Amino acid sequence: MASIERHVTRDVIALDSMTPCREAARLMADRKVGSVAVREGGRIIGLVTERDLVGRVLARGDSGSMPIGEAMRTDLPTIPTRSSESECANTMRDHFTRHLLVEDGGKVVGIVSMRDVIQLVPHRAAADLHRRTVKAHLDSALQSTAPPYRRRLGGQPGRHTGRARSMLNAEEVRACSRSSAIVLNFLTGRRPTAVP
Repeated sequence: MASIERHVTRDVIALDSMTPCREAARLMADRKVGSVAVREGGRIIGLVTERDLVGRVLARGDSGSMPIGEAMRTDLPTIPTRSSESECANTMRDHFTRHLLVEDGGKVVGIVSMRDVIQLVPHRAAADLHRRTVKAHLDSALQSTAPPYRRRLGGQPGRHTGRARSMLNAEEVRACSRSSAIVLNFLTGRRPTAVP
């Protein structure tokens, strides 16, 4: 399996951790990128993404003055340059992120995005990634609404995930499929297709 090394964006756009989110958003829009590295003391300590700006800044009513060091995720893992595209995709899926910092010898050398990974993965593997993403959405929906499903199953948590998943109403399944299809179509540059 091929390494992601050749597909890592090595020209890392980085801003100081005290930079206001408003400036990071402007830079992302100007450069047409989805993330900016956060630098502190000359060292890259994390990433702030469009999703972080929406969820951690705008949704909380901040005017954009919050420093990017406060808006970034602190639990984002890094991956080595020798990682395969499937390892990279799995890490992104497991940590619910579309961007990862890439390390070599303990030093950040670049960024890899889901778009980079999708372009590497053959069509069949992309379809599998889509299926796993939908499953993760369904599992998340089950966990967030567990009590009603547990009552339907006789109060036994965790034993009947497959049956509980089948009890999700059709609209919940369609919503998960639609959101995953929209993301996948956007990342692969394909025209949107109807999802039943």
